[in-house]
Amino acid sequence: MHQVLSIQWYPVAYGEMPTTEGTYLVAFSDGSVESYPMDHKDIQDGEIHCGSAIGEWWAESIPHPERSDLVLDFSELIEE
Repeated sequence: MHQVLSIQWYPVAYGEMPTTEGTYLVAFSDGSVESYPMDHKDIQDGEIHCGSAIGEWWAESIPHPERSDLVLDFSELIEE
């Protein structure tokens, strides 16, 4: 599977956060990018801390196929 996508990044700052709780991509000050579960406190404060790393940018989660889309039906491969 090959997937090409563009990611729109937003600053982690008061007034720039998503409107609903959920899992988002976060780019941290230590160079890591992780799926991070933002709660209402993160959103209201406009700050994300994970250990000593500070969230600098956030983005919507990357779309992915449903698990059922990955299941191969071998009967389709068998010629009668």
